[in-house]
Amino acid sequence: MQMHKITRVQRTLRCLASTLGLLTAAPSIGTLMLVEDGTSRMPIVIFEDAPPFTRMAAEELVDYIEKTTGARPDLISGTPDPLPESAVWVGYQPALDALFPDVDFDFQHPEEILIAANANHLVIAGRDRWDPERNVRLLSRGRTLEHVQLEYGTVNAVYTFIQAHLGVRWFWPGSHGEDILEQPTLRFDPFTFRYHPRIRGRAELFTRQAMPRLGFRPQSAGQNWLRRQRLLFDSLAVPGGHAFSGWWARFHETHPEYFALQPDGSRGGGDSPFPAARTVKICHSNPAVWAQWLADVEAQIARDP
Repeated sequence: MQMHKITRVQRTLRCLASTLGLLTAAPSIGTLMLVEDGTSRMPIVIFEDAPPFTRMAAEELVDYIEKTTGARPDLISGTPDPLPESAVWVGYQPALDALFPDVDFDFQHPEEILIAANANHLVIAGRDRWDPERNVRLLSRGRTLEHVQLEYGTVNAVYTFIQAHLGVRWFWPGSHGEDILEQPTLRFDPFTFRYHPRIRGRAELFTRQAMPRLGFRPQSAGQNWLRRQRLLFDSLAVPGGHAFSGWWARFHETHPEYFALQPDGSRGGGDSPFPAARTVKICHSNPAVWAQWLADVEAQIARDP
């Protein structure tokens, strides 16, 4: 109950601050009007053939603008022809070079994000890296993850914008943890914001729910929360787990020398590996073990660079 009380106080203070701002601050020259008195003033444009999670983030941006202002902007895929006089651009596309002549879209840092506004346009973008020809990751036990990206800069930029500039807060997973600051008008003076995270391996720091972070599949409430906090889609995978768990099945007959001496006096344990097939003891002092391990890694990299 105490958390609910704090949330209500925060909402009241934020609404009061927003109301006072609307009453006292007149639009300045060059102000970008995204929504005015509950009416959308510009569409949202996402780059053509955007990966699934980037498209999902753009759709959620539309949803949260509607939740915040009551206005639902149009979502356009690809570069419109002719270009709109004003638009919100999600992800980089070449047309932005002319629309933002003073902004550098050459992202130099991993996961770098950029949010910038001028008098007519707003861009929400980041460093995106993916290979459409290699977007499936092989996992253990025959499992796969689809629509893999190496970096999700634009996705994280969208959720940064929703939190920092729409005032949305996700205090805990699920709809009851979401706090919306209702405001019928959204306007921005020109600005440029850049950021890149110092900690690139974030997902496994918090929960094992992050394990399917690279797969496009229905997400749990916890995974949705992690994604919106920019914790789910990191760029440095540091998964932990057991090593050599499949070696007994592969090698106990052909290479018993890979295994430590077993209680029965054999190498490999015959039909009774100690303490079990998945946890059989390896002879780490045998150079052939590490030669085999390196060969396996080389083959894995060949399958999935």
